Amino acid sequence: MIGSLITDVEGYREDSRAGIRTIYTVIGLERGVAVVSALIFVSALAPLALLPNLQDLIVLGALGATGGLVFLRKRSSRAVMAVAAMGLVYVGFRLFLV
Repeated sequence: MIGSLITDVEGYREDSRAGIRTIYTVIGLERGVAVVSALIFVSALAPLALLPNLQDLIVLGALGATGGLVFLRKRSSRAVMAVAAMGLVYVGFRLFLV
């Protein structure tokens, strides 16, 4: 759901020059990155609706924190998607193999 917010950071300069309204051009790059980093963490916890136990909270929380921190530091959608892929694999195993 927040994929477009994550990828929009890479086009910040062009969007800003063209007057395109994104979270980054509206509230600024620094604040936008901070808000999207927090949203990455929160969205990583969504699978807890299906996997409500402590182990899943720990793993998904750690992946969410990692994804948020990676985005905050690197401002790269590719790095975040790699962490998201790990989360997808984990949830897939938990739902279908356990």
